[in-house]
Amino acid sequence: PTAPFHELAATLDRRWPELGLAPGWPERVTRTRARAMVERLARHFQDSGEVLAVEARFTTQVGRAVLSGSVDRLVRQEDGTVLVEDLKTGAAPSKEKAVSHPQLGAYQVALTEGAFHEVPGLEEGAQSAGAQLVHVNQGKDATLRTQPALHAADDPRWAHDLVEDAAETMASACFEARINPLCGFCPVRRSCPLQTVGRALGQEAS
Repeated sequence: PTAPFHELAATLDRRWPELGLAPGWPERVTRTRARAMVERLARHFQDSGEVLAVEARFTTQVGRAVLSGSVDRLVRQEDGTVLVEDLKTGAAPSKEKAVSHPQLGAYQVALTEGAFHEVPGLEEGAQSAGAQLVHVNQGKDATLRTQPALHAADDPRWAHDLVEDAAETMASACFEARINPLCGFCPVRRSCPLQTVGRALGQEAS
Protein backbone atom coordinates (compact mmCIF):
# COMPACT_ATOMS: atom_id res chain seq x y z
CA PRO A 1 0.00 0.00 0.00
CA THR A 2 2.97 2.38 0.33
CA ALA A 3 5.49 0.72 -1.99
CA PRO A 4 7.68 2.92 -4.24
CA PHE A 5 7.52 2.59 -8.00
CA HIS A 6 10.42 0.17 -8.40
CA GLU A 7 8.76 -2.34 -6.06
CA LEU A 8 5.38 -2.03 -7.76
CA ALA A 9 7.00 -2.34 -11.20
CA ALA A 10 8.89 -5.46 -10.09
CA THR A 11 5.62 -7.01 -8.91
CA LEU A 12 4.01 -6.15 -12.23
CA ASP A 13 6.86 -7.83 -14.12
CA ARG A 14 6.73 -10.90 -11.90
CA ARG A 15 2.99 -11.41 -12.23
CA TRP A 16 2.52 -10.31 -15.84
CA PRO A 17 2.76 -13.87 -17.27
CA GLU A 18 -0.31 -14.81 -15.20
CA LEU A 19 -2.46 -12.89 -17.70
CA GLY A 20 -1.53 -15.32 -20.44
CA LEU A 21 -1.38 -12.70 -23.21
CA ALA A 22 0.06 -13.81 -26.54
CA PRO A 23 3.39 -12.16 -27.44
CA GLY A 24 3.11 -9.34 -29.96
CA TRP A 25 2.27 -5.69 -30.41
CA PRO A 26 -1.07 -5.71 -28.46
CA GLU A 27 0.68 -7.33 -25.48
CA ARG A 28 3.48 -4.74 -25.51
CA VAL A 29 1.00 -1.84 -25.71
CA THR A 30 -1.03 -3.27 -22.83
CA ARG A 31 2.07 -3.79 -20.71
CA THR A 32 3.29 -0.24 -21.37
CA ARG A 33 -0.10 1.11 -20.35
CA ALA A 34 -0.13 -1.01 -17.19
CA ARG A 35 3.35 0.20 -16.23
CA ALA A 36 2.24 3.81 -16.64
CA MET A 37 -0.73 3.14 -14.36
CA VAL A 38 1.59 1.65 -11.74
CA GLU A 39 3.80 4.74 -11.94
CA ARG A 40 0.82 7.05 -11.34
CA LEU A 41 -0.28 4.83 -8.46
CA ALA A 42 3.17 5.00 -6.86
CA ARG A 43 3.17 8.81 -7.03
CA HIS A 44 -0.25 8.85 -5.39
CA PHE A 45 0.99 6.56 -2.61
CA GLN A 46 3.73 9.07 -1.78
CA ASP A 47 1.24 11.82 -0.97
CA SER A 48 -1.86 10.01 0.27
CA GLY A 49 -1.17 9.78 4.02
CA GLU A 50 -1.04 6.99 6.58
CA VAL A 51 -2.68 3.83 5.25
CA LEU A 52 -4.74 2.10 7.94
CA ALA A 53 -6.13 -0.74 5.84
CA VAL A 54 -6.12 -2.17 2.32
CA GLU A 55 -9.08 -4.10 0.91
CA ALA A 56 -10.81 -3.74 4.27
CA ARG A 57 -13.97 -5.81 4.47
CA PHE A 58 -17.07 -4.53 6.24
CA THR A 59 -20.63 -5.51 7.13
CA THR A 60 -23.18 -3.25 8.79
CA GLN A 61 -26.93 -2.93 9.17
CA VAL A 62 -28.56 0.13 7.60
CA GLY A 63 -32.31 0.06 8.08
CA ARG A 64 -33.45 -3.25 6.62
CA ALA A 65 -30.34 -3.45 4.43
CA VAL A 66 -27.19 -5.41 5.20
CA LEU A 67 -24.43 -3.34 3.61
CA SER A 68 -21.28 -5.37 2.99
CA GLY A 69 -18.22 -5.31 0.78
CA SER A 70 -14.65 -4.04 0.91
CA VAL A 71 -12.87 -0.74 0.37
CA ASP A 72 -9.54 -0.44 -1.39
CA ARG A 73 -7.87 1.88 1.13
CA LEU A 74 -8.57 3.65 4.42
CA VAL A 75 -6.17 6.56 4.84
CA ARG A 76 -5.75 8.62 8.00
CA GLN A 77 -5.45 12.35 7.46
CA GLU A 78 -3.34 14.77 9.52
CA ASP A 79 -6.36 15.84 11.59
CA GLY A 80 -7.21 12.23 12.51
CA THR A 81 -10.14 11.87 10.12
CA VAL A 82 -10.26 8.92 7.71
CA LEU A 83 -10.45 9.13 3.93
CA VAL A 84 -11.91 6.25 1.91
CA GLU A 85 -10.13 5.65 -1.40
CA ASP A 86 -11.30 3.54 -4.32
CA LEU A 87 -8.76 2.76 -7.05
CA LYS A 88 -10.00 2.82 -10.65
CA THR A 89 -8.49 2.04 -14.05
CA GLY A 90 -11.36 3.42 -16.16
CA ALA A 91 -12.37 6.94 -17.17
CA ALA A 92 -13.06 9.39 -14.35
CA PRO A 93 -16.58 10.81 -13.88
CA SER A 94 -17.16 14.55 -13.66
CA LYS A 95 -16.40 16.32 -10.39
CA GLU A 96 -20.11 17.03 -10.02
CA LYS A 97 -21.07 13.34 -10.30
CA ALA A 98 -18.39 12.34 -7.81
CA VAL A 99 -20.10 14.43 -5.12
CA SER A 100 -23.10 12.07 -5.16
CA HIS A 101 -21.28 8.92 -6.32
CA PRO A 102 -23.33 6.01 -4.86
CA GLN A 103 -20.39 3.66 -4.29
CA LEU A 104 -18.39 6.28 -2.38
CA GLY A 105 -21.51 7.24 -0.45
CA ALA A 106 -22.07 3.63 0.61
CA TYR A 107 -18.46 3.36 1.77
CA GLN A 108 -18.87 6.48 3.86
CA VAL A 109 -22.03 5.06 5.39
CA ALA A 110 -20.06 1.97 6.42
CA LEU A 111 -17.39 4.14 8.01
CA THR A 112 -19.84 6.36 9.91
CA GLU A 113 -21.70 3.27 11.14
CA GLY A 114 -18.51 1.91 12.71
CA ALA A 115 -18.18 -1.04 10.32
CA PHE A 116 -14.37 -0.88 10.38
CA HIS A 117 -13.99 -1.10 14.14
CA GLU A 118 -11.61 -4.06 13.82
CA VAL A 119 -9.09 -2.14 11.71
CA PRO A 120 -5.90 -1.68 13.79
CA GLY A 121 -5.15 1.96 14.48
CA LEU A 122 -8.63 3.17 13.63
CA GLU A 123 -9.95 5.01 16.65
CA GLU A 124 -13.53 4.40 17.73
CA GLY A 125 -15.77 7.16 16.46
CA ALA A 126 -13.22 8.40 13.91
CA GLN A 127 -14.86 10.88 11.56
CA SER A 128 -14.91 10.53 7.80
CA ALA A 129 -12.80 12.94 5.79
CA GLY A 130 -14.86 12.02 2.75
CA ALA A 131 -14.07 9.60 -0.03
CA GLN A 132 -12.34 9.75 -3.38
CA LEU A 133 -11.91 7.87 -6.61
CA VAL A 134 -8.28 7.46 -7.67
CA HIS A 135 -8.14 7.01 -11.45
CA VAL A 136 -4.75 5.89 -12.75
CA ASN A 137 -5.54 5.36 -16.44
CA GLN A 138 -4.13 8.56 -17.95
CA GLY A 139 -2.30 11.84 -17.37
CA LYS A 140 0.92 12.54 -15.53
CA ASP A 141 -0.61 11.89 -12.11
CA ALA A 142 -3.65 10.02 -10.86
CA THR A 143 -6.96 11.82 -11.42
CA LEU A 144 -8.82 12.34 -8.15
CA ARG A 145 -12.58 12.71 -7.83
CA THR A 146 -13.55 13.68 -4.31
CA GLN A 147 -16.77 13.34 -2.33
CA PRO A 148 -17.09 15.53 0.78
CA ALA A 149 -17.69 13.98 4.19
CA LEU A 150 -21.36 13.15 4.71
CA HIS A 151 -21.67 15.38 7.75
CA ALA A 152 -20.61 18.35 5.58
CA ALA A 153 -23.22 17.72 2.88
CA ASP A 154 -26.40 19.79 2.50
CA ASP A 155 -28.26 16.57 3.36
CA PRO A 156 -26.02 14.51 5.68
CA ARG A 157 -28.41 11.54 5.36
CA TRP A 158 -28.43 11.30 1.57
CA ALA A 159 -26.19 8.21 1.37
CA HIS A 160 -28.03 6.42 4.19
CA ASP A 161 -31.32 7.13 2.39
CA LEU A 162 -29.82 5.79 -0.85
CA VAL A 163 -28.90 2.48 0.78
CA GLU A 164 -32.23 2.15 2.56
CA ASP A 165 -34.21 3.01 -0.60
CA ALA A 166 -32.27 0.38 -2.55
CA ALA A 167 -33.19 -2.24 0.06
CA GLU A 168 -36.86 -1.25 -0.09
CA THR A 169 -36.81 -1.45 -3.89
CA MET A 170 -35.16 -4.88 -3.90
CA ALA A 171 -37.69 -6.19 -1.36
CA SER A 172 -40.76 -4.96 -3.26
CA ALA A 173 -42.90 -7.13 -5.54
CA CYS A 174 -42.08 -5.14 -8.68
CA PHE A 175 -39.47 -2.76 -10.05
CA GLU A 176 -40.09 0.64 -11.59
CA ALA A 177 -38.27 1.04 -14.91
CA ARG A 178 -36.04 4.12 -14.89
CA ILE A 179 -33.82 5.60 -17.58
CA ASN A 180 -30.21 5.63 -16.36
CA PRO A 181 -26.62 5.64 -17.74
CA LEU A 182 -26.51 1.82 -17.78
CA CYS A 183 -29.50 1.40 -20.12
CA GLY A 184 -27.19 0.91 -23.09
CA PHE A 185 -25.67 -2.17 -21.44
CA CYS A 186 -28.93 -3.71 -20.20
CA PRO A 187 -29.51 -7.24 -21.60
CA VAL A 188 -33.32 -6.86 -21.47
CA ARG A 189 -33.66 -3.34 -22.87
CA ARG A 190 -35.55 -4.71 -25.91
CA SER A 191 -38.34 -5.69 -23.54
CA CYS A 192 -38.31 -2.45 -21.53
CA PRO A 193 -41.36 -0.17 -21.93
CA LEU A 194 -39.13 2.90 -21.60
CA GLN A 195 -37.10 1.94 -24.70
CA THR A 196 -38.36 2.49 -28.25
CA VAL A 197 -38.07 -1.21 -29.15
CA GLY A 198 -39.66 -2.17 -25.86
CA ARG A 199 -42.70 0.04 -26.44
CA ALA A 200 -43.19 -1.53 -29.88
CA LEU A 201 -43.06 -5.00 -28.35
CA GLY A 202 -45.60 -3.98 -25.74
CA GLN A 203 -47.98 -2.66 -28.38
CA GLU A 204 -47.76 -5.89 -30.37
CA ALA A 205 -48.42 -7.94 -27.27
CA SER A 206 -51.54 -5.94 -26.41
